[in-house]
Amino acid sequence: MINQIKLARTLLTACMMLCIVLLTMAFYQPEPKKEEPPKLICGNVFIEIQQPTDEIYLAGERLFKANCSSCHQMHKKVIGPALADVFERRDSLWIVAATVNYQALMDEGDQTAIDLYREYNKTQHVIFEHFTDKDLNALMNYLKFTVAYW
Repeated sequence: MINQIKLARTLLTACMMLCIVLLTMAFYQPEPKKEEPPKLICGNVFIEIQQPTDEIYLAGERLFKANCSSCHQMHKKVIGPALADVFERRDSLWIVAATVNYQALMDEGDQTAIDLYREYNKTQHVIFEHFTDKDLNALMNYLKFTVAYW
């Protein structure tokens, strides 16, 4: 009789614990995650793509005009592809890698890079390994958000 009582208590305790776990799972609501701006890390480069401040936007615009505009326009193919919607067409990390060293992408066998190289008459892309993290951050934010300013 004592063993039956112990067994009944054990079963009752197990059932109660199971009920507590199930109720906790049923009513638990984790805190909603805050939407953070996308962050990319490409090698040692850390870039936050978010609505840029005027200072960042203007720095990106200066970099674009000084380094990119001879081959790229925002809405028209020139020597290279138009860049207005590049973030819809390409992965952010790919864009950074292509900006810094396009040749390295082709050397690694990146088919997108190779296809674009062929499409644009095998024009060599300038290597921008001298761009600082701050430069890349400004340029990527300019490319991402320039349509909002036009």
